[in-house]
Amino acid sequence: MASKLCFTFRKQMVSIRCSFGICRSGLYTAKAIHTSAAHSAVVKSKWHEKIPDDVSVYDFVTKSISTNPEKIAMIDGISGKQYSYSDIKSLSTKFGSVLAQCGIKLDDKAIMYSPNCIDYGPALLGTLGIGGCVSTMNPLYTKREVVKQIEDSHAKVIFTVKPLLETAMEAAHVTGIKDIILLGSEDSKKHGVINLSDIKQDSGKDFANSSPKLDMKDHCAFLPYSSGTTGVPKGVVLTHHNIVSNLVQFGKFFDIVKREVALGLLPFFHIYGLTTILLSGMEHMKTTVTLPKFEPQAFLKSVQDYKIDYASLVPPLLLFLIKSPEVEKYDISSLQQVTTGAAPFGSDLWTSFNNRFQNRIKLIQGYGLSETSPVATLTPGDDVVVGSVGKAVPNSEIKIVDIKTGEALGPNQTGEVVIKGPHIMKGYLKNEKATSQCLTEDGWFYSGDVGYYDDDHNFYIVDRLKELIKYKGYQVAPAELEDLLMAHPQVADAAVIGIPDEEAGELPKAFIVAKEEIDPNDIINYIEQSVAPYKRLRGGVHFIDVIPKAASGKILRRELRDRFIQ
Repeated sequence: MASKLCFTFRKQMVSIRCSFGICRSGLYTAKAIHTSAAHSAVVKSKWHEKIPDDVSVYDFVTKSISTNPEKIAMIDGISGKQYSYSDIKSLSTKFGSVLAQCGIKLDDKAIMYSPNCIDYGPALLGTLGIGGCVSTMNPLYTKREVVKQIEDSHAKVIFTVKPLLETAMEAAHVTGIKDIILLGSEDSKKHGVINLSDIKQDSGKDFANSSPKLDMKDHCAFLPYSSGTTGVPKGVVLTHHNIVSNLVQFGKFFDIVKREVALGLLPFFHIYGLTTILLSGMEHMKTTVTLPKFEPQAFLKSVQDYKIDYASLVPPLLLFLIKSPEVEKYDISSLQQVTTGAAPFGSDLWTSFNNRFQNRIKLIQGYGLSETSPVATLTPGDDVVVGSVGKAVPNSEIKIVDIKTGEALGPNQTGEVVIKGPHIMKGYLKNEKATSQCLTEDGWFYSGDVGYYDDDHNFYIVDRLKELIKYKGYQVAPAELEDLLMAHPQVADAAVIGIPDEEAGELPKAFIVAKEEIDPNDIINYIEQSVAPYKRLRGGVHFIDVIPKAASGKILRRELRDRFIQ
């Protein structure tokens, strides 16, 4: 995820952080941050929605199932296996019952170590229904990483799938976890773990007998771990109220009522996929087609065969739609709306997308972080402004503050994005220091992202504070150069980082995945023609086979620095 007493008027070191790592440190005075001038520059959402204070995520998401229980809720895009909403409700009670028998109770953590699958929703709903908390985990994690998250979260059970079972069992042995629940597999006790056949045979009695007394604003519903691309991963404590608030907030804008079939490709372990696809889809009684990972043919075939009409994607997938000749081999005419987020998507690429699909597919952009549950801004209705991440979601406030002074800025001035609302996290698990460094006493969350808003209160994200390149005192945003590079017809993918330079401080350097052989000087000249002199690629061009990225689509700049800068 009410204003309280502001910081005391004393100098203190503020180290701003967001969901992707440590961003910066600077000496601020609280007075400079919280003056009347700062409050006058706050952008308050013009929308206000009624958000319930006393509803759990389980009750909120399942509230409409009785209206149409036989509607298809989940489809496995590979096998075609389906669950109705009646199946979802029944399975969730059975999962919860079995967890209760395993000793899981209020506030206990369950690790979800699995790619997207149709059992993901019932398993997490069952956990929430008995008062447990779900800590989602990247299925690409190694044993060491799994152990680290289990130990940090003190999880007591693991959900996983057969391909990951060996790693899960090894991690469970190290950490002392006794119970592993195998999703998707109905083999008997073959593996010595609880499997789907065991779940389905349960009566659900222990779920019905479980009556957790939840404080919706205090008890944890989800514990995702921030990506750690620029810092150590931390558990982000998202309460039931945080998640329900955000479902209400972006539901105002999402236009989901007009859509019927969603693509469940973005990983559910990431807050973007978890909230905006899985939970929102179930809340609104939509059909979600799950895919465990991106494979071009499976992706396009699912859109074609299941008549998917809306999809939440990340920029690398949009680039695939823009540039891949494979797209022409499939009928994806059912696709009517695409929402993008998690990484910058500039106006040039936006134009390329609209040109490719002749403005037939509505493209909207949003912005958020794990700490904001995640949606902080989104394009409202048909009010699309190319390049903008939209407007502040209902019941929230956003301000842009000067990076050096902390003073709140007005329209069209670039600074750090600071957010307030019911969707802001409770804090970082067992880490009061990190929490206090980014979350003020009166509820403002310092995102570590650089952006601005225009005269109509449309927001734009420029880059990460930590990722800004400093060339002779000028700030160069890698995302701007990457946007230009991606518009080049011979460039398949690109990333830009700063490399150390004794005279200038840092020089912009491009890493490029080329479609065909390109003279690096052609790339340098191409950028030179489009940007101010201080933004030129003075660090040169390096060709590589693939740009390293997180599952959310964010470029792993730290990995590029570690590999190529000595």
